[in-house]
Amino acid sequence: MNREYFADGLPDLDDPNHAISFDADTIADALVNIYQKKYGNGKEIEPTLFEKTKEIFEGAVNKGVKQSSFSIDTAFKHQLTHNMWVFSAFRTHKMQRDIAKYLLNEKGELKTFTKFVKDVAPYIKHTNRLWLETEYNTAVLRAHQAADWRKFVDERDVLPNLEWQPSTSTNPGEDHKPYWFTCLPINHKFWKQHRPGDRWNCKCSLRNTDKEPTPVPADTIIKGSEPQRGIESNPGEKGEIFSNSHPYYPENCGKCPFNKGVGKLWAALVGGKRDCNGCGKIPGKDNIKPIKVQEYDNGGKEIWYADKEAAQKADFAAIKTIARNLAKEGNIVEVMPRYHSKSEEYKYFYKELIGTKYENKCPDLRINGKFYEFEGFVKPWSKEKIGRMLSHGLKQSSRVMIDNTKGCSHRYLRKRVFDYLRLGVTIEEILVYEKGNLTYIYKKSGK
Repeated sequence: MNREYFADGLPDLDDPNHAISFDADTIADALVNIYQKKYGNGKEIEPTLFEKTKEIFEGAVNKGVKQSSFSIDTAFKHQLTHNMWVFSAFRTHKMQRDIAKYLLNEKGELKTFTKFVKDVAPYIKHTNRLWLETEYNTAVLRAHQAADWRKFVDERDVLPNLEWQPSTSTNPGEDHKPYWFTCLPINHKFWKQHRPGDRWNCKCSLRNTDKEPTPVPADTIIKGSEPQRGIESNPGEKGEIFSNSHPYYPENCGKCPFNKGVGKLWAALVGGKRDCNGCGKIPGKDNIKPIKVQEYDNGGKEIWYADKEAAQKADFAAIKTIARNLAKEGNIVEVMPRYHSKSEEYKYFYKELIGTKYENKCPDLRINGKFYEFEGFVKPWSKEKIGRMLSHGLKQSSRVMIDNTKGCSHRYLRKRVFDYLRLGVTIEEILVYEKGNLTYIYKKSGK
């Protein structure tokens, strides 16, 4: 921390009475960096503020999803977290730009550092305390709602309707009261237009139920209660806490602070449609994102993280078919990438394997949160290769899929599986892939 700049002591910029705020050291470092004109209106973002902002809003996602009774899949949680990292970049850039406005006096001369800190303090206190806490609390609520929505989709065959629950606030606003106890099917268009969480700090919620639907409320919105900018989307469907319409975000690609010099070109390339979450120009954003995501109406999802190297594997076509078919059946299927076991990426994707005998391995698929290894064969086919396929696959995962396109008998396959079981090898599931279909050969009892 640049304490030498604060001869009179650190400014009173943090507040122990506020649960969420930047600490004085973070603010002090940022002020020094901005004063030294390292950061301001350019593409770069002040790193101290950015890392702290990311930490705060990643914590909001973690807290929100934990409050839900539904355990969301890793990929969806990462989608929410990634959205918060992008939001943090835009928030940080706006904050440093606003702070930089206090650098010069009315004559356009650089103020003394002491004068600069004194003048910027009211802005810091407002941004640091009141608005940051509101954004954090809203992010927690919407992360909770995102996980709940996934639960509602998962359980809609049994509990097909959603009921609007009253706000838990001690002083609820009037805007959502007309919708309290509205009960309608989950796919009703009403939920596209009105929904808990589309107001800052909204503490209304939904619950799924099999109660009879109620009449649709009159399609009138109380003046001033329209969905607010940046939180009008459904986080459970979009996988975003805050949307591109948030005031921190640019109006278009040409006005993006991270896109200077190539704005018009980039806008043309993306057809004028912004995708800030997927944009590669935002500094500091996470690079671990899906190459492809395909969603199906039944809640199934096909998520591809595998890179070009994986696409060149001999068994890639089979893995592609398996992923598509299982996702169409309503499963969450992730086609996994390959990373060195010491990399941060490996720790992210395969953290459940760390500390187990499968540490350092990179199974091909994760299906509903469980790892599976797919084993193809090198031509020509021979019956003896089944043993090698099982042996290699079981070193990667306790759940293995075997390419049995050539049609080795299931009786023979089961015999080989039980040979491994007698040797004490851990086996949870063995499936065979034949002509595009998967069939169980073995499944451990109770699994």
